Amino acid sequence: MESSFLAMGKASIWDIGTFSFRKQITSNMVFNKRLLGGFIMNVKKMREGDQINETSFKNSIQMFKVLKLYSILEKVILYESAKFYEQQSKILFLNGNVHEYLYYVRQRMKFEGEKMAPYFQIKTKDSLLKLVKSELIDKNADIIWKMFEQSFVTENVMLTDNKFRAQSLKSLYYFLVNMDSIELLQILIGSYYEGNLAFIKNAHDWYGLVNSLVQLKGEINTIVEGDYEDENSILKIKETWHRRIGKFVSENVTIIEFIANVINEFMRTPENSPEVWQKFEQNLTNFLSCMEDKTIFRVLYTSDLIKRLLFNETSGLEYERHLGNIISAWMEEGFSKKLDIMLEDMNTSKKINNSFRNSHCELDVNVNILTLNNWPNYLTNFVSSMLSIKNAFNNIIARENNNKLKVLKWHHGLDRCIVEATYPKGTIQVDLSLHSTLILLLFNDLKTVSKLSYKEIKNSINLGEAFEPSFHIITNTDRFYINERLLLNDLKMFNGTPITIHDLEVNKKFKEVQGVRITRQIAEYRAIQLESLIMKIIKPEKKIHINELIDRVLSHPRFDWAMVNMYLKIDEKYLIYLP
Repeated sequence: MESSFLAMGKASIWDIGTFSFRKQITSNMVFNKRLLGGFIMNVKKMREGDQINETSFKNSIQMFKVLKLYSILEKVILYESAKFYEQQSKILFLNGNVHEYLYYVRQRMKFEGEKMAPYFQIKTKDSLLKLVKSELIDKNADIIWKMFEQSFVTENVMLTDNKFRAQSLKSLYYFLVNMDSIELLQILIGSYYEGNLAFIKNAHDWYGLVNSLVQLKGEINTIVEGDYEDENSILKIKETWHRRIGKFVSENVTIIEFIANVINEFMRTPENSPEVWQKFEQNLTNFLSCMEDKTIFRVLYTSDLIKRLLFNETSGLEYERHLGNIISAWMEEGFSKKLDIMLEDMNTSKKINNSFRNSHCELDVNVNILTLNNWPNYLTNFVSSMLSIKNAFNNIIARENNNKLKVLKWHHGLDRCIVEATYPKGTIQVDLSLHSTLILLLFNDLKTVSKLSYKEIKNSINLGEAFEPSFHIITNTDRFYINERLLLNDLKMFNGTPITIHDLEVNKKFKEVQGVRITRQIAEYRAIQLESLIMKIIKPEKKIHINELIDRVLSHPRFDWAMVNMYLKIDEKYLIYLP
């Protein structure tokens, strides 16, 4: 029977025998049906969990291969498998439990791949797995999806216990991966999360708000718990939703203002127990972990911190330092150092003010000595009555050995003055910034009928661009005077307490002013970041083409075209680096 002993072109006895056997099988339909029927019966028994003679089963398949009848066997296997799983899907759908159905699908896919497929050729294995997926998932995709929608909406899967929720999400994930539609997972759970975000947006309890955010992130983490075949896809969904929550919190000024106000009030409280501090720290840390971009929070926190320090409304510098360390862990590099300088300035100011009061006890004035570039700074001219105080402080600074290298730059934007305004019908007290006070002092010696033009006011106090009106209805020729028609009867509601410029409704509503302040400070902060980024790019390379510079700056997510073009046009000092 060895082929080496056969003449070329001559059929062997084996070939002649197998050919005759194959012809006999294909021509005898009864025998053919019984042979294939017995084989299919063994396949069905295996799928139902019954034991068969595996040796006989393997020999049967080998016989079909040798007789070159395997293609016939394959067609029968696929046809009968399609009928079997079509019937099984109908039976399982009567139960109506989508999770049990998909669990069955996973088990059948595993069984066909590990138990049945090894008996057949690779081509048959692939066709068999595709057939099972087609019969159990693809052809029933609409029904399965509707069952999932009902499960997630009607049964409210997201509010059930973690074990059942994890099972549901894993089943859904398996279904969507097999449908090549994993992105639908975000759509299905999106309505639930969006509803929670809307609830969080309107929350007024700071602990409840933060707990809701943490719980929401925890529910997203539940999705990725367990054994997933495609971990990259499911992790991308987790990251996408975490970023979505972080972006929602970062851009929601209402939430951030609310949290900033809570922090401000907490730090103004004289005494807080260690237990209260511990709870506060944990809640603050959880909140910061939920924010992607902390720019707005940084602006509001820094602004409130400055007011607490300069107006002496803080519960203590050590508490401020402790809080600053917590927040610094979530901020950009250099934030902690800036806070340390600000707090050190407060200690220095306290010492110098004590020296000033010892020398000029007749003056009730408090001045803060602040490090340049770590606090907001403005330019101003002082009236003569205040110049003497300024000179007195200069003399004290000069006498201090450790202050000889310091030069005073006078800042007034955050200082407050209680101004007593006397009218024919009485006197009121108004709480104003030093800037507003300087303007009012110009009218102090004027007669009732006298007026000052906008240009005269601007020149007298050296009004900077930051304080120029943002609207265009005021011109240099406009003239201003004291409003004698202000009736004190309209101000009785304040019960003798100093009123603010906002109480008088002079210009804009507080929210508008707050919005402008935040926008301006964010713009200034990002301009500094942009300058730092440009210098990091161009300094090592000495020369860089402008298009490449712009492309590399734009790769940073904080900057867009408008900002880059504006900056490159204004700050021409960088053009020396551009060929």
